[in-house]
Amino acid sequence: MIGRRKFFSRAARHIEGLPDGYTAVEYIQSSGTQYIDTGRKLTQDSDITIDFSIVGEINRDAGIFGSRQSALKNNLTLFQNKNPIVFSGDFSEYQKHRFTAASSLERTKIRMNKAGVWVNDILKKSWSDVADFETPTNGLIFDVGNNNWSGNKAVMRLYGYTDGDAQQLVPCLDANGVPCLYDLIGKTALYNAYSCAAGAFLPSKPFAAAPLTILEGSYSLHPALQTDFAVRVFVTCPPDVQAARLRAREGIRYANFVQRWIPLEEGYFAAHDPAARCNFVLDTAEIFV
Repeated sequence: MIGRRKFFSRAARHIEGLPDGYTAVEYIQSSGTQYIDTGRKLTQDSDITIDFSIVGEINRDAGIFGSRQSALKNNLTLFQNKNPIVFSGDFSEYQKHRFTAASSLERTKIRMNKAGVWVNDILKKSWSDVADFETPTNGLIFDVGNNNWSGNKAVMRLYGYTDGDAQQLVPCLDANGVPCLYDLIGKTALYNAYSCAAGAFLPSKPFAAAPLTILEGSYSLHPALQTDFAVRVFVTCPPDVQAARLRAREGIRYANFVQRWIPLEEGYFAAHDPAARCNFVLDTAEIFV
């Protein structure tokens, strides 16, 4: 599936513990513009296993997961490096608890904890005397929290992520077909939302499974996003009402809607006719003023 949320997903599989309507997939793939916030700060007791593969360019600098106060301390990170071309990681303190491994486009599993690091289940490096620490931000996936490499997010496939017995994230599609990571332990789903106003992806938000989910937006009935919706509602209003509401809401930005967004939306309506696939068409002209 390719959705406007900029995540790719691939191949359904069965996983015990997912809510009704959720479907596990082999992986979700990032585009290099977004990240997932795990909702947890990382500490000396973290036991991270990440199963991933880099997509496309191996010769680049990018954050794969983690967070750090600085390059020197309160560090639990994994990076893709171009000089030299390696994967590198730190646990607690830079250099004292650091490892490197030859980078690859092949699927790779890396585990990091206070005893050492394993690459594809083979011990790569052991260490001891890890000081107590806590990262300044929650751990991220596809990026590193508080990183000074602005804009360097990994382009990769994520097959799985665990933090010991505290968190187990499974790539899946929710009941509406939206890619997310579901935590089998915390019983919440993590999403990465895009803000049109900010022009950027926002921090991930956890959502517990619920009996009712509302998917709203101009393109929410796009054929690429379709799933077994219980009810579809098309909300509309006459052009003069639309213009009056947009002038009141957008002010000086109204002209941009006339020149760009309204033509794009009308083109989408003409191409796909979402109203024809709805259970109800609701004209709000007499409901809201």
